[in-house]
Amino acid sequence: MARCCVCWICIALWYNGCARFKEEGEGSVMIFAVAAGAVLVLVLCFFLLTYMRSLAFSHHITNETITLPVQMEDNHILFISDIHRRQLKPGFFRTFSKTPDMVWIGGDLAERGVNEKTLKHNLKVLSSIAPVYFVFGNNDYEWPEASFTRILHQFNVTILKNSAVTFKDTWTLSGIDDMNRGIPEFETALKGSRGPVILLSHNPEAAWAVSGFDKVVCVVSGHTHGGQIRLGPFGIAEKAGWTLKGGKPVFISSGYGTTQIPLRLGTKAECHVLRIKGCS
Repeated sequence: MARCCVCWICIALWYNGCARFKEEGEGSVMIFAVAAGAVLVLVLCFFLLTYMRSLAFSHHITNETITLPVQMEDNHILFISDIHRRQLKPGFFRTFSKTPDMVWIGGDLAERGVNEKTLKHNLKVLSSIAPVYFVFGNNDYEWPEASFTRILHQFNVTILKNSAVTFKDTWTLSGIDDMNRGIPEFETALKGSRGPVILLSHNPEAAWAVSGFDKVVCVVSGHTHGGQIRLGPFGIAEKAGWTLKGGKPVFISSGYGTTQIPLRLGTKAECHVLRIKGCS
């Protein structure tokens, strides 16, 4: 539909230009050409912004696998980060092929300006899927911490703030406080962990701090939005996906929401199904 509109505008401008050339001569056509060019630029900008907004509010799911050096049953995790101002649709989890065993929120669940109603709505949607585990992101601290924590507890969210939880005495999920606005304590977060550890951190740079901890198998994070607006390989922040930091595999989510402006380019709004499996 949008392409048809652009084509009709181009045809109309071309036809008008030809008519003017016959009636008024070359000078008038030059003025018309400049004006027509400006109109086309505005039209293209409109459609580009519309496309960028559609990317910002799209819904993509990736499937990732993390293998731990233990024998264990598979666990399926919904990992979502950087929701910010976006409101989750109540049935968005129905798009998953398998119901997750847990939900991990990688920080920036909210930010300044997000009202309590939206925050509670998103937590209601996520907590209806499976037990929820959460780590603070930098923007979460724009809310009064006491109020924010109270709301999390209303939905039985487990807050991993320099703490850990062990599943079936087999493997551990450790969560670290935000690297920028929190007080990260890595030794405290890993204390008492059993078996291999997955570190949940809003900021992927946390991987450098655990490079000397052999028990940490990988880091799962968000924060960068994948750059949010990218032109090919160029972006204002690190792209999403798997990378290596301090010798540790790090998964960076592009995030489900946006910050500053509700636009994306070269990145997708996404959440993830993580399959945590043991070695055979």
